[in-house]
Amino acid sequence: MTFPGLLVCLLWNIIAVTVAWINEKFSCLVGPTIWFLAIIYFITGVPGAVLWYRRAMRTDSALKFEWFFLSYMLHIAFCVFAAIASLDFEFAVGILPAIDVMGDHTRVGIFYFIGFAFFAIESLIIIWVI
Repeated sequence: MTFPGLLVCLLWNIIAVTVAWINEKFSCLVGPTIWFLAIIYFITGVPGAVLWYRRAMRTDSALKFEWFFLSYMLHIAFCVFAAIASLDFEFAVGILPAIDVMGDHTRVGIFYFIGFAFFAIESLIIIWVI
């Protein structure tokens, strides 16, 4: 349940960053750089999630459970970080970039707020699952 949610969150991140890139008046972002960083975010986030997902499906070994919980905690930290996303990370659709963008570029801000909501819901779901 949390793996497909992460895929939706990361795909929405790419969509929102694409909207920000296409918006001609959006001067605080650096052109295609943020789009490529969002793609890299997706490329590294999905295999990272596969690590904890595959560890959950393994046999009942104490060491494997430790690695599962470690990688799952990293996944929780990743989703919480993506939900907050400081202003230095303009390729992530967190609450701080959404607030920053909302005043000047409402359409992009709405996309960023929806992305924040996705990552916040994903964070709550994975904390509930653990």
